[in-house]
Amino acid sequence: MMTETPHTHASSTKPLPFGMRLQSAREALGLDSKDAAAQLRLKEEVILMLEKDYISSDLPLTFIRGYLRSYGKLLRIPEHEINLAIEP
Repeated sequence: MMTETPHTHASSTKPLPFGMRLQSAREALGLDSKDAAAQLRLKEEVILMLEKDYISSDLPLTFIRGYLRSYGKLLRIPEHEINLAIEP
């Protein structure tokens, strides 16, 4: 006789918002937001904006995508994750 084990629903768990993913990856690398901004030659406010998943209406979407791609590469996030985050 076989006993059934309860199924865990992995699909019911939501993935982290990409901003949180960026922040946790940055922290895991031991970088603070100022260091990341300096390496990318961006203002620290842009880094914090990306980590909060906030998109400013005064920045073109093309710039936001570029910032996300550059920041993700700096943090060694796999490219497929970055691409999923910047899809329209």
